[in-house]
Amino acid sequence: MEILYLWIRNYKNINHKGFNLSSKITFETIVESLLPEDTLEISINEYEGDLSFNIFPDNIIDIKAIIGENGSGKTNLMFSILDFFLSKTSNLKGFLITTESIIVRDKINFKKVPEKILNKKISYIFPEDIFNFNNNSSKNKLERKDVFYKYKSNLMETYFEKNYIIYYSPFLNLDNVHNIDNIENDYSKWENQRANFINISTESTIISDYQTLNNNDSYLITGESELLAFKYEESKRILNFLKVVNDYNFKIKFPIFSIGIEFTNFSNRFWKSIDKIISPNSSGSKHQIEEILNFDLQQVKSDQEYFFKFLSQSITYCFLSYELKTYYNFSTEEEFPIVKLVNNLKANYDSKLDNFKALSDYILKTEIYGEAKNLIVNDLTNIKEYFEIKFKSKEIICNGMFGFIIPKSSINKLIEDFLSPPLSYIPVSNDQSVVLNMFGFNFNGLSSGERNFLSLFSRINIYKERFIKKNRNILFLIDEGEIGFHPQWQKMYLKILFDFLENFFPNNNIQLIISTHSPFLVSDLPKENIIFLKKDKNKMTEISDIKNHKLTFGANINDILANDFFLQNGFMGEFANEIIESIIGVLNYFRFLILKTNLEKDENMDEKIKEEEITKINLEIKLLKNKNSLEVSIKDIENEKKNGKILKTINIIGEPIIRYKLLEMYDEIFLENRKNVRIEKIKRLMRENGVTNEDLRL
Repeated sequence: MEILYLWIRNYKNINHKGFNLSSKITFETIVESLLPEDTLEISINEYEGDLSFNIFPDNIIDIKAIIGENGSGKTNLMFSILDFFLSKTSNLKGFLITTESIIVRDKINFKKVPEKILNKKISYIFPEDIFNFNNNSSKNKLERKDVFYKYKSNLMETYFEKNYIIYYSPFLNLDNVHNIDNIENDYSKWENQRANFINISTESTIISDYQTLNNNDSYLITGESELLAFKYEESKRILNFLKVVNDYNFKIKFPIFSIGIEFTNFSNRFWKSIDKIISPNSSGSKHQIEEILNFDLQQVKSDQEYFFKFLSQSITYCFLSYELKTYYNFSTEEEFPIVKLVNNLKANYDSKLDNFKALSDYILKTEIYGEAKNLIVNDLTNIKEYFEIKFKSKEIICNGMFGFIIPKSSINKLIEDFLSPPLSYIPVSNDQSVVLNMFGFNFNGLSSGERNFLSLFSRINIYKERFIKKNRNILFLIDEGEIGFHPQWQKMYLKILFDFLENFFPNNNIQLIISTHSPFLVSDLPKENIIFLKKDKNKMTEISDIKNHKLTFGANINDILANDFFLQNGFMGEFANEIIESIIGVLNYFRFLILKTNLEKDENMDEKIKEEEITKINLEIKLLKNKNSLEVSIKDIENEKKNGKILKTINIIGEPIIRYKLLEMYDEIFLENRKNVRIEKIKRLMRENGVTNEDLRL
């Protein structure tokens, strides 16, 4: 499937607009008339371009960039595509043309359409076809008039179930934050019963990561920060990607100097959860448990001792979390779960032992763990021995109570260890594990651009491994993926993205639709690969004809920026522009005030002429006041002679033509004063250096 054209009757700020999503072929929709029952009579014209020309990697069949000012409809166009394929209602009305079919989600009567598109005979998919896709019985099939508000399937579950859509956006939309504890997932409207819509947007990923941990029966920390859950899961995805990245011939390298791994203070998060969801006012129980566990740091003498104290503490609280969630919290006894936990610790935990030994003995004595006791104790022993060996070999550097560091030389070798048991989790039965969510990963040495690419690629990698099959079509929708990137990384963005897609999906056909504000991305694309959007006076989306635009591929960035779609009123920042405009206004005001003062002092001038000239000057001053909201007096001129603030500001202006012009205006008013200032400065320097006028004559 390659999507070529989308026509929308009405969707948010898009009304009766057609979007050419292909660089090879364009379409034009003509609405002939409005028929009864809100049915449109439509004709479609088709114009083929050069079908064989392609400058992109072979597996990228097309790319389209959407550009335009804020509010012009870039994101709405992205969402309309998603809604068209994934919505089970008829909120979006219009039709879509692909290389295989015309898909209609509206009341449309086609008066004239091409019989073939790209030399293929075109089929039609109407709303009733989507509804009846899985209905084998003719009795249950509905007609078109009955299905517009009864969709039970979407296109990705029916006609396009063998295709993939991957959506990425780096934004966190605060409009979806509706309560104090959770972000509500606004993307739930795109529910899909197939694993072929992959939403890796940051907002959706935060939510799904939080739900993944929350839904884990053996994980107590419920209601903790979505961002903390996201950091933990994102770190695992990045580790997983780093494990396979060397198998591909990527041009981009990720210069990670080291991975810093710190303890996430699991015990504090444990007690916050206890207070919140199990036993409010649990401070007494907290004191009892901490006294039993006895993680005393006073006798600790070395970084490694600190490390193993914190490691054993974190693992112990992970097990206590598991016990509360899966065992004590569901027992039929009337006793509070936290009280039962305290009593079990009193009976079975020996605080006089080394903390690892005490936890192992506790596991062996506690009935909860059944036949898995010995295996669990073996895993605990392996964890401790693992770090002892790695510290000794310098493959891992101990950082005491703060955690540890994996140096660059050990990263590839050790990544797998932290994705697997026992460092990631400890199995306690056939279907349950104790999650060791106690480490926070920091990837040292990465710029923000490298970090963002690594994040995007790692999310794609997880789904590629699980779901994406070879020889399938993939539509990537990327909404301002370069946001927050340094200009140097914006220059490299498409090159790196193409390199990744070419190497990672060599056996898939990729279509890319991206939105962007970056002129660097535009300079990497021919204008046929760009949709230029703008908004009219009513803030509705308008499409600018590409015939009205200059060539973009390889174009100078300044030329692209000069396009109204990027910058209006020049390249200068608005703050600097406002300061310069103010200086121009003040200097003109000074000039008129000085002229007026000189005229008023002139005793030889004809009074009638003087009065006329002063009237003209007063009019100019009034115009300046109205235009620039200025109120300047002779006193301000005297102040400028003393402190020279305006002159200092002029001298820091980077644009030479503007700076020289303003200096000319300034000298016209203050030239004599500037000469006097220079003379006084010379005299001061002479005095300081003991130089006399006689010395200068010599």
